[in-house]
Amino acid sequence: GVGSVVIVDGGRPVGVLTDRDLALAVVADGVEPSEPAQVHMSRPLVTGHTEMDIEEAAALMVENRIRRLPLATGSCSPGSSPSTIWPCASGTSNSPRA
Repeated sequence: GVGSVVIVDGGRPVGVLTDRDLALAVVADGVEPSEPAQVHMSRPLVTGHTEMDIEEAAALMVENRIRRLPLATGSCSPGSSPSTIWPCASGTSNSPRA
């Protein structure tokens, strides 16, 4: 199944919504599932790039306390085009909410 989705606003990736984000929001906090995804997404969006090695990716994930790292084929900034972001699932949660 799908464990995370990159959230795009105005053509720009701005965050990621994970299965854990949903579980915490809906089950633990009693939030209505009809609320917008951006309310519950993890941000800022932390991305890696497809050329980084596994040690770099792991260090970035540990540093940012995330378990999912979307990969970009070009720029790794949140302003990257959504077509350059590729989700790389590696766990069940993401960064704490801002």
